[in-house]
Amino acid sequence: MESPEMMREITRGSMDFSKAQLDQFASAYRAGTKVEFESFSPYVADHDLAHGDIQTGGLTNEERIGLEIAKVLRELLPEARMISLYDEYNTNMPDAELANGRPIEGKQISLPEDVRENFKTTIQKLLGEEGIAREDDLLISESSKAEAASELTEKLRDKGLVTERDGALYFQNPNPENPDYAEVLLRNKSGRWMCEALDASTYLNPENLEIAHLVVLSNHFKPQQDKVWEIYVL
Repeated sequence: MESPEMMREITRGSMDFSKAQLDQFASAYRAGTKVEFESFSPYVADHDLAHGDIQTGGLTNEERIGLEIAKVLRELLPEARMISLYDEYNTNMPDAELANGRPIEGKQISLPEDVRENFKTTIQKLLGEEGIAREDDLLISESSKAEAASELTEKLRDKGLVTERDGALYFQNPNPENPDYAEVLLRNKSGRWMCEALDASTYLNPENLEIAHLVVLSNHFKPQQDKVWEIYVL
């Protein structure tokens, strides 16, 4: 494990806080508003796809940084609840269903229920071993957000902000902050929801309008989170 000094240097060069609105978050926390933070969002595709296990020594750099940030935020924000939006939905394993054995473009093999449940269990165990687990922690699976992603897409479609091409669904932003994300893929032509749609749909819950959220992820997730931002701020 890296020293605290090294971890601070790694973190300093791995984050972009330009959209964090930290002053508003701090004010909300001081005012007694419910607050939640997210910094640790593991992907099962980075680990044991056969069983859903996570080994402490096998964490990605992004996951290790996320855990260190969670420890800091747990100390700074003792009243805040930790969120982990973990991904057991995207396996990155092509599904070869064609007669010739070639994979169907954009389609992935889904994991069995027991593997997905074990992935959640190992996340909870890891958080406990790191000393940051708490009973009110909220672990949300990407697969559980598919219905909400569909609901979000229909709301955007009603506003004329969704187009369909070759079976894929795209969010069309008439006034993007970043022109590169004027169009965002929501669902591919095989029917699989993208992380951007799944993450953005989390904010459909009316309860979340009364909660201040702080999402601190490494720059590895920046393009994805910038696309979520474009959908969210509209």
